[in-house]
Amino acid sequence: MYDVENDVMNYLEHEQFHVLQCHEQTLNLALMEQSHERVIDVFDIH
Repeated sequence: MYDVENDVMNYLEHEQFHVLQCHEQTLNLALMEQSHERVIDVFDIH
């Protein structure tokens, strides 16, 4: 018998993992941009 529920659970776990990975990448990019802007600010002061 085909186990639909198990299939759906596996799919959801995979999708959640993928979404988390995307969020993590976006977060890292945002943090990099923020620190980059701070560095520019520091150089502007001097």
